[in-house]
Amino acid sequence: MNDKTEWWREFFRGPWGEIQARGYPEEETRQQVDFLVSALRLEQGARVLDTSCGVGGHCIELARRGYEATGIDFNGSALAIAANAAAAVGVKPRFVEMDIRQLQEREAYDAAFSFWTSFGYFSDEDNLDVAYRFADALKPGGRLLIDTRVTECLLPNFKEFRWNWADEARTVRVLEEARWDQVSGRVETTWSFVRDRGLVETATSSLRVYSYKELHELLETAGFCGFQGFGTGTNKPFKMGARRLSIVAEKVGG
Repeated sequence: MNDKTEWWREFFRGPWGEIQARGYPEEETRQQVDFLVSALRLEQGARVLDTSCGVGGHCIELARRGYEATGIDFNGSALAIAANAAAAVGVKPRFVEMDIRQLQEREAYDAAFSFWTSFGYFSDEDNLDVAYRFADALKPGGRLLIDTRVTECLLPNFKEFRWNWADEARTVRVLEEARWDQVSGRVETTWSFVRDRGLVETATSSLRVYSYKELHELLETAGFCGFQGFGTGTNKPFKMGARRLSIVAEKVGG
């Protein structure tokens, strides 16, 4: 698989997009937003950018708490679901259909975040460009959180084959067939979605997995400083073997 292919366009409009459209447990979303508020040190009324927001759960919960939330995503279908869900609970986060590589706002936000391992889809050059765009969009001293898997998460627990349930109702099983490319630093995965009566759909993904050091250096190059690393969802320092990393940094100039 070529690391420059835009695999994610089909992936999130295929079977995984259908699963994503069902949403996530509300309590789980609340806990994640508790963590985001703490790690990003959000002040009441702060302007917050959610990149790759999907069906908008984090934006909706942030808006319910009085934050001015904006979510961007390339997938208009997911954003339509997000807008309907927001209207149903009486909040008005802003949702924008956009490829993150088109973000051009300048010093518009107090904080930004990328959750659910949605950083690293592109080439190394484009990933760095996205980091620069994050920095441009933040006010001086604004904070960025990237929740992702780094090599210290992936490799200690790496399995070539893994079965999981895709949803709480256990209606779809997913087989992940993963290959670690140590030259490109990417994990290449074929996903098989097995439904009732044996119906199988497949999709592929290609994700750049940085080491902690590489991700730190990439963000530093883009204009960030004051780094902290947490095990995602906790206030505990990141350690080898953690499920995911949340790396937090400040835009230079605060």
